[in-house]
Parts: sequence; structure tokens; C-alpha cells
Amino acid sequence: MKHKTYLKSIIILSLICSFLFVFHAKVMAQPLQPISPEKGLEQGKETAETVFKEGIEIFKKTLKEALVIWKEMHQKVMKYWGENILPKIQQWFEQKKPVIKKEFEEEKKELKEESKKTFSNFWQWLKDLIK
Repeated sequence: MKHKTYLKSIIILSLICSFLFVFHAKVMAQPLQPISPEKGLEQGKETAETVFKEGIEIFKKTLKEALVIWKEMHQKVMKYWGENILPKIQQWFEQKKPVIKKEFEEEKKELKEESKKTFSNFWQWLKDLIK
């Protein structure tokens, strides 16, 4: 549960950082020039559009790179699981198998006895109802 929260936090922070990086690079790349009020709004709109478009492209590239890393991490985790954890779980189940079978048979016998008792009680109740 915790690692999912950490993973989400890392993803969100990397996306925010990549967007801020693009925005900062775009703003710093433009030389400071006095802008007339008429052109200021248009130029601001154009700058915002280009920053947004470039931000989306960088976001896509970042996700593609992250996907490659996540796939590698998944493969490593699955390899570790298959080599180390799964054999131990299977060994533990093999050790517990006779105990589980014994308990299962006992439960089965108890269930049969209870069902016979319940059925006989039901049958008796039905006979009494008919009389």
C-alpha cells in the first residue's frame, strides 16, 4: 500500500518538475524586450500556447521513458519473485498439505453429520406439520 503511494508521488513530482523545466526554459530563452500593450496580449497567448504544446510533448516523452523503466522494474521484481519467494511459498504449502487434507476430511465428516441431523429435524418438522 505504501509503495503505491510513493510511486504515485514520484510520478506526480516528476511530471510537475518536467513541466516547470519546460516553462522555465521557454521563459529564459526569450530575450527581454519592451512589449507594446497591443502586442503583449497576443504575444502572451502565443507564448502560453507554445509552452503548453512543448510541455505536452515533454510529458509524452517522459512517460515513454518512465514506461521503459517501469517495465524493467517489473521484470526484475517478477524474476526475484519467481526465484526466491514463490519456491518458499510452494515449499511451505507442501509441508502443510497433509495437515490441510486431514482438517478438510474432519470438516467434511462434521458437515455430513450436521446435514444428517438437520435433515432429520426438518423431516420430523414436516411430519409434524402434516399431522
